[in-house]
Amino acid sequence: MPRPGGVRNPLSQSGCGYGRGFLPLRQVERMAAVNLPRWVWFVVWLAVAVIVVILVALVVHALGGGILNLHLGHFVFKLGFT
Repeated sequence: MPRPGGVRNPLSQSGCGYGRGFLPLRQVERMAAVNLPRWVWFVVWLAVAVIVVILVALVVHALGGGILNLHLGHFVFKLGFT
């Protein structure tokens, strides 16, 4: 039975957790504050990835671009970018 102001910690049954296996209510509220649906996290990480690609492109452009010559046997792949 949880004591007032705490929530039972399911990890305490495996020997992990705090003291008697109860998490402080403040910690539970903090964990619940970032409990977003999976699609929201997907959109957030997708936006982060797009921003990173744009920033890398800006840095490469500011440094003058580059060229990639890839030789695999008779296959030659040339890619230039600015």
